Amino acid sequence: MRKDVRRRRGAWHPALGAFGWSAFACGVLLAGVPAARAADLRVCVDSSSAAVARDRSVAERVATQAGLTLVVAPFDGSGGGQDGFALKKFTQLLTSRCDLVMGYPIDTSGGEAPPGLLTTKPYAQTGFVLVDAPGTVARSLAELPAGTEVAITGQTAPALYFAANPNVVPDIHDSDADTMQSIAKGQAKAAMIWQPTVEQYERTPGAVKLATYPLDEPHARYDLVALYLPAAAPAARLSNATKIAMTNQPSPGGAAPALYTKAQAAIGLGKFIGNCAMCHGAHLEGRSGPSLKGPNWASEKADYTVGEVFTMVSQQMPATAPGSLENADYVNIMAYLLQQNGYPAGDAMLNFDQATGSTVKLRWHGGS
Repeated sequence: MRKDVRRRRGAWHPALGAFGWSAFACGVLLAGVPAARAADLRVCVDSSSAAVARDRSVAERVATQAGLTLVVAPFDGSGGGQDGFALKKFTQLLTSRCDLVMGYPIDTSGGEAPPGLLTTKPYAQTGFVLVDAPGTVARSLAELPAGTEVAITGQTAPALYFAANPNVVPDIHDSDADTMQSIAKGQAKAAMIWQPTVEQYERTPGAVKLATYPLDEPHARYDLVALYLPAAAPAARLSNATKIAMTNQPSPGGAAPALYTKAQAAIGLGKFIGNCAMCHGAHLEGRSGPSLKGPNWASEKADYTVGEVFTMVSQQMPATAPGSLENADYVNIMAYLLQQNGYPAGDAMLNFDQATGSTVKLRWHGGS
């Protein structure tokens, strides 16, 4: 049954289920957090977030590379009541409980940190995705039949997408859990939901296999960062080494070179979804075609260079029409593959000749 959206006060934030209405709702910290020592790195992690395991893992990496002892302060970020969460409470958390608040999502189209706070470099990318129920084949909202009800969680960003897609109508649920169950049980043909929620569901025993596709809609893509106080920036626990550790962890062979720009990878994502995801999966996980991400693909054993892989992609793909894309499309898809395998973005754009002739070894560098 379709539910009405209830308005809540506070500053809007996209993910109600994972972060709460109005800016990653920080809730109540658990008691018993010990006093900070000089060798401690104290981090606040949202125990209700679907991405909590990744946030903890990044925090552990940060502490290790900075030579500090990790102290985790869990809190409930699910929100509650009708008033939402005041942004000033982030400062209260960082003043009294932790050095870093993990998992804050920044809209890649121009989002900002809460007033008075700084952010680390992004350590992951995520966002809202379209999820198809079994038997449904649609990679975008536009491909769904007219009148299709699409499940969403109330007061999240996907509520904005129906105006531009009149062929679909909202089926609004109170929580991400309800939205996820609606699609998993086949009560909805499709859903729009926070990607970490889908990943969390897929880890549960007996989970139904669902197809997911990134949404090409406003305010759908986010960087995950950690928040900290400006006054803490010079401290050892927020040293340059700590900030570097927040980025995708490089392989033992050394830091990956920057071969492309962030804008190229963003365009490449769309080109990949439109031309490659049917065979290789929306998240490069592999389907009829192989996975294009991870240590088994970008491996020392395979010993491919970037140029060799790009030549195969540009000459042999898509499988249904090899070499049919524009040169720029192939370059941007390659930028996306590099990004997803942990190569950092730089200031210089990758071009077709550079990609073809690159002798950089293609290795897994711990992508998002």
